[in-house]
Amino acid sequence: GYTVVENGTTVSSYEVMQGVEQFADFIYDGEEGESGILTGGRGQLADGWVGGALDSLNEAKRTFAWVGWQEQTVEILFKFDGNREFSSVNLHTYFSYSGTNLEVIAAERIDVSVFRSPSTEGQVHSYTLTANDKANGDFGFIHIRTTNDQGRPIEGDEVRCTLKRPVSASGTTFLLLSEVTFNSTAKPLDHEGPSAEFPLITVIAVLAVLVVLCSAVVMMGIVVQFYCYRKRNKSTALDPGPHEPDYEEVDMNSIGYNESVDMTPNPAYSTSRPEATDTYSEIEEETADNTTDTPNTADPHFTYVPTYI
Repeated sequence: GYTVVENGTTVSSYEVMQGVEQFADFIYDGEEGESGILTGGRGQLADGWVGGALDSLNEAKRTFAWVGWQEQTVEILFKFDGNREFSSVNLHTYFSYSGTNLEVIAAERIDVSVFRSPSTEGQVHSYTLTANDKANGDFGFIHIRTTNDQGRPIEGDEVRCTLKRPVSASGTTFLLLSEVTFNSTAKPLDHEGPSAEFPLITVIAVLAVLVVLCSAVVMMGIVVQFYCYRKRNKSTALDPGPHEPDYEEVDMNSIGYNESVDMTPNPAYSTSRPEATDTYSEIEEETADNTTDTPNTADPHFTYVPTYI
């Protein structure tokens, strides 16, 4: 009850809940934790062999063809050594079976996501089992495409498969898988282009937005600089700034000014000019009277200096 299948994609390891009873993953070479989770190894789901009809097997004995679970939901995480482009995931499953001591109910829905670690999420590709799948026999492959909206393969180094059985499936029935294969090609990271999650058109659009934003910031800076320059020049033209007065303050004390001195003119001294009608002899007589040697002691503003003629 075995068939060898060509599996060009080598799985580094996979993690899954250990199968139950005779459908345990007996050749798994990793570790089994206390909770029954298999980690760090490979087993029957990646050995290149697919199972056959169950009625050709002794239901009471171990079989290395199928791995089975009785949980409502089963999750399997496949890991790969490098980045790859995945175009499809293929699961070999038993669709239905009812025997003396065994009943099999296949998954009603299968979700597959491809992603690149350390991320744990990717675009989900769902597949719902149909009557056509069961029409080809009791067991066979289910092929799930893993391409983006542009039809390009999804890049990543991990693939998660989540199998969900119908609610009507009881805890005594089994979900069976014998092999999981992948259609993929290696995609080294140092030679990769825009990822499938970010197509080229998206990258171009983001770059265009960044260019527009940078240009807007530069133009705004130029406008602000020009406005400040105009405002500064206008302020300088209207206000030439403080200036010194064109006169000099004089200290009156430094030139002998005394506020206590009476500056009232002495009536004894006439500052009027002689009338034009005065004769020379009259002017001469007046001059002689004003140049007397007798001091004028009544005037304190002047000092008497004798005049000799």
